[in-house]
Order: sequence, then structure tokens, then C-alpha cells
Amino acid sequence: GEKILEVEGGRMLLQSLAQEKIFIPSACGGKATCGLCKLRVAAGAGQILPTEEPYIEANEREEGYRLACQVKVKNDMKLYIPGELFNIREYVCKLESIKDLTYDIKELRLQLPEGDKIKFKAGQFMQFYTKPYGKIKEEVFRAYSISSNPSDDTHLEFMIRLVPDGIATGYVHTVLQEGDEVQVTGPYGDFYLRGEEGVQELIMVAGSSGMAPIASLVRDITERQLDYKIRFFFSVSTMKDVFYFDEMREYERLNPNFTFIPSVTRAKPEDGWT
Repeated sequence: GEKILEVEGGRMLLQSLAQEKIFIPSACGGKATCGLCKLRVAAGAGQILPTEEPYIEANEREEGYRLACQVKVKNDMKLYIPGELFNIREYVCKLESIKDLTYDIKELRLQLPEGDKIKFKAGQFMQFYTKPYGKIKEEVFRAYSISSNPSDDTHLEFMIRLVPDGIATGYVHTVLQEGDEVQVTGPYGDFYLRGEEGVQELIMVAGSSGMAPIASLVRDITERQLDYKIRFFFSVSTMKDVFYFDEMREYERLNPNFTFIPSVTRAKPEDGWT
């Protein structure tokens, strides 16, 4: 009852809201595999679909919760949207640099539009939008964790690993060039620091491009000299997958509370890995 939207019928609720600049989190790009786009729909959504059932608890069904990526707008609807989602913004950035971290991981650095700044918590993610390319005729979006330090509020960095036949990662690895425009929305997510400093030890575990949110956390904690003891276990398969080891060793030097424990699970004897 606080905000009235007029939209064209027939689209999924997730897309209809995005067109009105209300951005609902979705890590899977609307394929009903993440469950993040859950909203309370008090009226007008119709029957719950089998694709939604795994993500909605019995008590949530009674309250009308649905997946916004699975509900088509066919009637007048009454929605409850968490207030913090109205603060999520869209940014059309410039791709300042793109470089290889490994043979299948690229690091992207985006420059926000002039005069814009972003406030995010280390560990959060953005939704990254592609453009049509090759045989792909439509725009898609996927979620990628921010790897940069929150103190740099005019840039965003990502580590994006190529997924075989992945539409979004294929776009990043084969189409994007420095200087291109990149649309992102966010920030989203609740993977960020909780708890009192000095009370708990943080055990961080990641592999491959899962380094991204951990790198952001380590950079943030070290720069702000927060009193957390940290052990970071990081694994890759082979020596050609190794990246950021030197940078993590440098953070060990800068932060006496930080310990980096890398693993190469399929190292060969001739690699000399210890």
C-alpha cells in the first residue's frame, strides 16, 4: 500500500521489478536454483509451482512467500519487499582492466560512473549483466562476489572463472574488452563479518575463484586493523591453478593475526610443491 507500480503483464516478477529499478537478489539468474529471490506475495500470485517447493518452508507458504523468478505477473498483486532492497542500485561502469589470474580465471576492475560511489560490506556480491553475443540473443545476469576492498568506493573488482558453456562467464572471457560498459546492480548478500573483535577466530575456506569474497574480507580486516585471528585454508588442483599466493603471503606479513594455508591437491613430484 506504500508504492504502486504499473507494469506490462506476462513477465516474471523478478524482471518486472527490475524494470522499475527494484532489484531482488538472484545468484542463479532466475533459474530457480538459488532461492534468493524469495518474496512475500499476499495476493495475485496463483498456485505455488514445483520449481519453488524446495525453497519455501511450510510456514512461509502460509504467509505467501514465492520465488520472484517463477511467478508471472498476470493479475494485480500485493507484495511485501524488504526496505533495504530499495537501496540497491544499478551502475553502468567502465571496464578499466581485465587480466588473467590463471588460464581460466580473469580479474576484472570496474570504474564506477563519474561522481558515483558504492558502499558495500566485504563478502557481498553484485549481479553482473551480459549483452547479447554470438548465438546468445538475450541479456542474462549472474551473481559474482566482490574481491576488492570496501574502502575503494569508486571501483569494483571480481574474479570470474570460466564455466564450460556458461553464458555469463563465456561473455566475460571471450567478449569483454577494456573500455567496455558493464552493467551491475547491488550490493547484495549477508556473507560478511559478525561477532565481536578478539572473541572468535575466523576459519576461512575457499577454492579457485571462491577466493574473491575472502580476499575482500582479508583486505578490509587488515586495512582497518581489526582484532580478528584468521586462518585461511585455500585449495587449488594443480600448479597452473595457483594465483594470489604471493599477495596472501604479503597479508601475512602485514597482519600478524592472519595465517594463509594453501593446498595443491594434485601436485606432481616435479612441481616441488611442499
